[in-house]
Formats: sequence, structure tokens, C-alpha cells
Amino acid sequence: MLGLRLEVGQFSKYLESQPAFYKAFLNWFVYGCPHIIGYFSGWMPTLVNKVLNVIGVLGIVYSPHYASIKNIESFTDKILDTKSEGPSRMLISLVPVSKFEGFFLGIHEIATRYRQTTGCFTFLAFYVKAINSPWLSPKGERYFELMLYCGLEPQKLPNDLLA
Repeated sequence: MLGLRLEVGQFSKYLESQPAFYKAFLNWFVYGCPHIIGYFSGWMPTLVNKVLNVIGVLGIVYSPHYASIKNIESFTDKILDTKSEGPSRMLISLVPVSKFEGFFLGIHEIATRYRQTTGCFTFLAFYVKAINSPWLSPKGERYFELMLYCGLEPQKLPNDLLA
């Protein structure tokens, strides 16, 4: 957007809390507004769409203090609406926590290099979630889910990246 590049990040830790009216209201308001923004962003003129997409992304990065489990698990899928920016794709990886730093830095470097050299990505969003699963690791090793969500400029997508 306007040739500007923005990089932001956040780590969130969610803990169970007792129900309360103000928490439910904050959950409804803070998650409901970006959902509405995501819905309308594809139906507006291009400049308005870009502004709405930025506001929606800020709603993800600066997520609220109180959230329902449903919203935490599906937030980015419903908010990042890139209808006006072309197609988008997700790459989801499940990796042991012991490999987090190398894996994250590697995939971040590859994606940003392709974005800088080819312009094939309109945006890059990395979403990380901790997972404790006996199915993934019977020995109890913790895993993380890393979701790379990116917008595409299909005509600029190199064949080697497509492969």
C-alpha cells in the first residue's frame, strides 16, 4: 500500500479466566468489528479496501485481553480478507518447539527474499500457536503451528516457488 512496508509482531499467551459480562462484551466487540471489516473489505472501492485490510490486520496484531476459544482458534482465517488484493494462500507447518527459532527464521527469510526480489507476495503474515498434543508426540514434546498466510501476485510468481 502506497509503497510502504510495515513489520510488526506480537506474542500472546491466553489463560482460562472466569466468565464476566465485560469480558464477553470485549470479546464480542473487539472480534466482531474486524469480522465485519473483513466481510465488507472486498465490496468497497480499492482505496477503502486497503484501509480496511490494514485496520483488520491491526486488529489481529493488537488482539484483545479477553477472547473466546473459538475466536482465538479461527481469528486470522476470518479477518484477513484479501479479496481486493488478489488470491491468498496458507502454508501451515507443525514443528517441534525445539526447532522453532531455526524454522521460523528460515521460512521468514525465504518468504521475504521472494517478496523483495520478485514482488510475488503482496503481504506476509506469520501466525504461531503452541500445541501440546499426545498425538503429535507421545513422549510429550511440545509443538507449534506456524501459519504463513500470504497474498499473491500470480503473474509475478516464479515457477520454482510454485513448484
